Amino acid sequence: MDYHKEAAEIIAVLADSCSEAQLIGSMSTSTYDTAWVSIVSKPDGAELRWLFPESFQIVLDSQSLDGGWNGPGSETDTILNSLAAPLVLCRHHTAPTHTNGNNPPDLLSRISKDQVGFEIISPSIINSLRSFGICLYEPPVLLSLQAQKLRGFYWNLLYGSRQLALLHSLEAFDSLIDFDRLSHHMRNGSFLGSPSSTAAYLMNSSVWSIEAEQYLQPVFQKGTGQSSGKFPSAFPSANFELSWVGTMIYRKRRLLIETIYRLFPHFSVLD
Repeated sequence: MDYHKEAAEIIAVLADSCSEAQLIGSMSTSTYDTAWVSIVSKPDGAELRWLFPESFQIVLDSQSLDGGWNGPGSETDTILNSLAAPLVLCRHHTAPTHTNGNNPPDLLSRISKDQVGFEIISPSIINSLRSFGICLYEPPVLLSLQAQKLRGFYWNLLYGSRQLALLHSLEAFDSLIDFDRLSHHMRNGSFLGSPSSTAAYLMNSSVWSIEAEQYLQPVFQKGTGQSSGKFPSAFPSANFELSWVGTMIYRKRRLLIETIYRLFPHFSVLD
């Protein structure tokens, strides 16, 4: 096996993809982001239709026997999944008139069966669930941590020209901010490459954003979910792909140097 040739081919493919402005991304799919995207509905004449009904089915299929939604990562992931998913069930239950709705007959029992951890949870999602009659205990320490996090932060900063990290999680500010004042932060249809944040913008802006929809459609088709309805937590991720491949090759430093010399003969590398 010619490792030099394989390494050169991988780097060349990634470099070509980036230079041709193709959307690339291989991050694992996320139940949390899939959940948020599954509640985006689009005007269809005088009616509404779900933009990604496949994603709702993924949320249903992902519910575990104990009623929660486990995650492949940390306990925090599982907790956030198990908060966002029941919110999805509630919104689909209260919107039966969508033209392409397909609620299962046991939807209500699925909602009542869900067991949500509350050690480290999002107050925004808790507040949204409360509007559907699902009341969760908010530990004082959680509210204290939230207050500390937002201390000295002014909402108007989100409307300014500076792009803040909070733009990656706009779903946390549902009903708290004016989404119509955030459109200038959109880049290639997304907010910092976040499907969940872009979905939140689509649901809360007063005018349907074709640009945001056109961002989500390729993520649906070309992301690791491959049109199944599953969405990753970030897309595209060209910088991540290049960094990851470079890091893996760097572990074989000599291979990296020799590969670079083969691709770029005039490039100087200090040995």
